[in-house]
Amino acid sequence: DDPKNTNNQGLLAGFKSVFSDRSATFCLLGTTLTWASFIGSLTYSISYFRETFSMAVGWASLLLSAMALSKTIGHLLIGPLVNRLGRKTVAVASVTSTALFTASYLMTSALWPSMTLVCTSCIFAGFMHSSVDSLNLEQVPEFRGPMMSLSTAANTLGGVIGSGLGGLALILYGYSGVGVVFGAF
Repeated sequence: DDPKNTNNQGLLAGFKSVFSDRSATFCLLGTTLTWASFIGSLTYSISYFRETFSMAVGWASLLLSAMALSKTIGHLLIGPLVNRLGRKTVAVASVTSTALFTASYLMTSALWPSMTLVCTSCIFAGFMHSSVDSLNLEQVPEFRGPMMSLSTAANTLGGVIGSGLGGLALILYGYSGVGVVFGAF
């Protein structure tokens, strides 16, 4: 027996098991869409603030740091809620909240409320990504490795989709269109 062949068969069996499970497949689709919204939002957020509010580069870089800190805070705070309320409940609530705050900050015409909304969106994105990753992890317990590998691929694919469709929405409809697209994701 070739150990490499045995490992490949186990990996293929894992992928087959993940894709034959409807819940796991939909979790991966949801992961793709949530990352499309978040990475797309990150891609265009600073340009939005610079163009809409004539924000200086230095202030924009501080805002980006505040957004990163906000997402980190979200990741740190969500654990007890996931344990208390359940992965699925928290994932759905945080996805909905992130969508609303992401769409809102791109449609707000005042600087400080928009900055508050984008940082709030990032907190909920931290909630969202931790709870979605946790939900993904429980989908196919016997094949966690392939499931998490596919989840990482879904994250990357979502980022590409979000950046691309966000750019198209920006060209066609402006930043409010970007907000609608990312909110819909």
